[in-house]
Amino acid sequence: YPALHFERRISMLASVQESDVDRAEVTNLDYRRFMASSGYRPANQDSFLAHWVDGEPLAADLDKPVTYVSLQDARAYARWAGKRLPTEHEWQAAAPSASGVWNWTESEHSDGHTRFSILKGGSAWEAKGSPWYFDSGPHTADWSAKFVHWSPALDRCETIGFRCATILRE
Repeated sequence: YPALHFERRISMLASVQESDVDRAEVTNLDYRRFMASSGYRPANQDSFLAHWVDGEPLAADLDKPVTYVSLQDARAYARWAGKRLPTEHEWQAAAPSASGVWNWTESEHSDGHTRFSILKGGSAWEAKGSPWYFDSGPHTADWSAKFVHWSPALDRCETIGFRCATILRE
């Protein structure tokens, strides 16, 4: 198979605002409370909370990280909570422990052709069998991946969740 996903190491110096990055991802229970309180429903609901049954998370999954949410869905939750998503640099500086899902960051970019985000963390789920699969498995806090945004439905998957951050002082 050809090498489709090249690894490269980039070093940079970045200044980071003093912020508090949540220790854990937003859970299914947290997200259910947000939806009940705000009435949030995305315009495009394809794959939205695909693991929930009849609009509810399974009881066994209430404390697990919410997944099948797009970057826009994560931003909506963060606004409702009076927070925001951490930048990729804040996420790395906070070095949260691995939880088993990738994390959306507030680091959306464009190269003039595509929109993409930088994901942090790694995934407990490890794709095998094809070089076309997105690189997965647990990684260190400094490891990141470029995730191309196609559409909200395709951005929602079982291996990406999110956590929030708060600026402590400007």
